[in-house]
Amino acid sequence: MLAEEQQYNERNAMSTPAYKESERKYLLHPNDIAVIPDKLLMSPQKTITQYYLNHATEPYELRLRSSELEGEANYVATLKKGCPPDRLEMETPVSAETYHLWREAATTEPITKKRRQLEFKAGHWALDSFATLGFSMLEAEGEVPLPGFGRDVTDDARFTNYQLSQANDAAQGHLPDSLRKPTQETDLSRIRSLIEYRRQRMARPLIIGIAGDTASGKTTIAKELARPYGDHATILSQDDYYRGVTKLKEMFGQDYEVNFDAPIALDSHLLASHLSDLQEEKPVERPTYSMVTSNPTGEYETIDPNRTPIIFVEGIHALDPVLRGWYDLSLFVNAPLATRVGRRLERDLAEGRSYKPEDNLRYLMEVAEPTYRPYARTQKAAAEIIYHT
Repeated sequence: MLAEEQQYNERNAMSTPAYKESERKYLLHPNDIAVIPDKLLMSPQKTITQYYLNHATEPYELRLRSSELEGEANYVATLKKGCPPDRLEMETPVSAETYHLWREAATTEPITKKRRQLEFKAGHWALDSFATLGFSMLEAEGEVPLPGFGRDVTDDARFTNYQLSQANDAAQGHLPDSLRKPTQETDLSRIRSLIEYRRQRMARPLIIGIAGDTASGKTTIAKELARPYGDHATILSQDDYYRGVTKLKEMFGQDYEVNFDAPIALDSHLLASHLSDLQEEKPVERPTYSMVTSNPTGEYETIDPNRTPIIFVEGIHALDPVLRGWYDLSLFVNAPLATRVGRRLERDLAEGRSYKPEDNLRYLMEVAEPTYRPYARTQKAAAEIIYHT
């Protein structure tokens, strides 16, 4: 993790012990109301409004929720993967500004429900009433007694929160995302053919730029495209051109909050100079960067275009205006938001990093993604090929 990301997480540390949701759902018949405990029926009622940022075809669900009780609102971002009753779940509080920021990117219309909650030692019952859908449900989450009423619909995919949002869209006259034609993944073989076509007609080294959001698959795509050329191809990671925390604080002062998703964090002019030399078949000394220290290592690696005349450049700002003119082919790797966020957080869990994935979820939603969005749009517009994953 980059230093700025680590600092953000430390300032916003949480204490969620596990990342598995365990719940059961019960669809209630009007007759069930008579047997619902008075303690639940008389509990304070909150208003929950939520929308989703994932598409129906994605393996992850990414939801933003507003909960209002007695005039006080709280906002939460939640990532889920898998099927109930046990599935991966991470959530974190976010700001009101974050909740409203992402509203324009929602793949579902907001759905509102009224909730009353009964707490147990290791979980709760939640009574949810959906006005637009005309029914109520009870969720039993955690190690709690199972209700002796209602129809168990835990294994019925129609009653997941995401599918209820799809039904809400239809009820309001909006086309549900599940009925829209999904974006087809780009054919990698066509890009390979185009690279080979241009390589054979190029009297100098061929340089390909690959940009894309965090966790979009840039490095994977670069490796796949470079693989057929073996030792005749090399990959330059834009990460190695990060200025580093020390340099940025020297430039802007010790109080400067480093944002590694902003273009200023990268020395793109140095990279452009190296690409110019590589086109002229001159070797360059590429810097190397440490993600542990968030600073350049002070060591360099020689890139000789006479030995590796096919050069791939990959990074989140690889199609920055300073760099665009040096490419013989440019790609933007486009992956859906929820998939990218999910990949990043699952990677955190798998690698056993010291910071909490839910804190990283908040960092991504509040800092990294909002910073990068306008740059993603301009780089995508400048790319010759949009690669959909």
